[in-house]
Amino acid sequence: MILRTLFTLLLLIVVFITGFIVGVYTLPIMTQPPAASHTELLAISKAATYKGQFKKELKDSDALHYATGEIYFTDNHIAFVGEIAPGPDYRLYLAKTFIETEADFKAQKHTMVEIANINQFSQFVLPKYRQVDLAQFQSVIIWCEHFEQFISAAPLQRMDSNQI
Repeated sequence: MILRTLFTLLLLIVVFITGFIVGVYTLPIMTQPPAASHTELLAISKAATYKGQFKKELKDSDALHYATGEIYFTDNHIAFVGEIAPGPDYRLYLAKTFIETEADFKAQKHTMVEIANINQFSQFVLPKYRQVDLAQFQSVIIWCEHFEQFISAAPLQRMDSNQI
């Protein structure tokens, strides 16, 4: 009887933990706004003065925490074309150095500037809620604020007139 009760309790715990983990990853996907239109993304990418390229092959990126694609910055908007591993409470930060680990992010967070909340995981356009001089920054970082988890980073580069 005790063994059966313990087994049932263990099974309930496993089901609860599994449900929680699945919920953390699926709820943001189910509640995200629709993707931006191709026309809107194209207009912002053509007007962009800075861009960054996210790659999966960073030190602290893994199968559950990554981004691939390009991010574009205009004076008022941010556009992303690619894919971000889903999760809750993502923020976009600018850093004066290239960051590719959670430890580096935590050590330098006080010097960074948060510029947007991310609640979409593929093609999106966001307003920049903080105006900054992008020339003063070397990288853009996606960070999960709630779980203090590094997602990805991209070197920030000025677009020359041939790229625009």
